[in-house]
Amino acid sequence: MKKWTSKLTAVALAAMVLVLTGCACNAPAPAPAPAPAPAPAPEPVPVAPAPAPAPAPVQATNERLTLGGQTLFATNSADLTAAGRAAIDNVISQLATFDKIDSVTVSGHADSRGNDDYNQALSERRASAVRDYMVNNGMDAGTLSAIGMGESQPVADNATAEGRAQNRRVEIDVAGYKIVNN
Repeated sequence: MKKWTSKLTAVALAAMVLVLTGCACNAPAPAPAPAPAPAPAPEPVPVAPAPAPAPAPVQATNERLTLGGQTLFATNSADLTAAGRAAIDNVISQLATFDKIDSVTVSGHADSRGNDDYNQALSERRASAVRDYMVNNGMDAGTLSAIGMGESQPVADNATAEGRAQNRRVEIDVAGYKIVNN
């Protein structure tokens, strides 16, 4: 019996060793633990859009552009000459530099030759011709007005040919806003 007991003890010891070392007889090895799930990607941090550039500062302005009547019209006529149309095209280009235009007033002026009624009517027709040309070339009719001043506002002496030439003119008064260049 002693033999049998010592064999039993040897088997029991071997079984204990197997149990303690994690090895089971004829048992398949346990499956490895699953790999940990990858960490989720971090949430993207929202990026604020770049601030819009500050608007350019604008300044209220009133400007007067004066066109000599002798370059705009033939004598005693309200029909624009080719040189007159070119001069008004130049004015339209200058007005494009405004950020906003509130009003444009076209004033026709005459010298003192002829009678007052005739000069008044001629200055009105000339102012209207300039306004109409500007509207037909893209200007906003709602901002344009025309007025004839006749010979009532001379800028020079009507006693001389040079003075009379200066008095025959069209003035374009512009009220609006321009971008200020720093």
